[in-house]
Amino acid sequence: MKFDRLFSRKPKVEEKPQKLLPEDVRYALKYKEGLLNKEDIKTLVRSNFVNEAIYLTFKSLINDAEKHRQLLEKYISYIFNDNTLINKRALIEEILYKALDSEQNVSVKGSKLAQLSRQGFDLWQEKYEALAQKLSTDERNVYLLAHSTFIGLEAFLKKFSETNKTLNILVCEWTQVKNMGYVIDLHDKKAQVSNLQKPFKNNTGCVLIDDTKNTGNTLEKAEQFLEQNGCQNLEIMVLDKAL
Repeated sequence: MKFDRLFSRKPKVEEKPQKLLPEDVRYALKYKEGLLNKEDIKTLVRSNFVNEAIYLTFKSLINDAEKHRQLLEKYISYIFNDNTLINKRALIEEILYKALDSEQNVSVKGSKLAQLSRQGFDLWQEKYEALAQKLSTDERNVYLLAHSTFIGLEAFLKKFSETNKTLNILVCEWTQVKNMGYVIDLHDKKAQVSNLQKPFKNNTGCVLIDDTKNTGNTLEKAEQFLEQNGCQNLEIMVLDKAL
């Protein structure tokens, strides 16, 4: 009987090992108040933390709207580049390194990475992909709240392109200027980027997406801003609560 039970047991499912941030990045998060410089971000790229590096690079360009938009357009082109002769890893490295090197000094708060590390980077990507899939067929206008949601930007671009859906990006730091983000019209792996301006379209309702709700200050400000400028039927989706 014991012999039968031994061989009737179900095999254990091996858990996928968690990705570990590079040592220099972990050191900065712990001992440098979470501030990451351009070399730290480049290390993330080389260590296969591309989505996290993208988020931080965009964040580093917050005070230069022109460079910010140029990076977005190059990143979208990279995402939909199906040329098999191109080394995509080398291409994204070139894009991000050039953007980082265009700034004399880079010092970006990267504490978000510590949170993702505790919960699992792959888990967050799965959540972004699931939410992007869900909203790709939603008739409402979708707004990503920059910049932490940029970790999942690739998922939204790809899923929305499949259904020819428009993606909006709201940059809270820009709400006092004319161009306060982006409107990305997606169609069959092609994208047209224009500036997000008020009043906002509200013919079908709106969805505002953030990754987590800590103090909630930024999310509340964004919610009020959208509602005051056209989004009256607004639903808030916080990624770690939405799925």
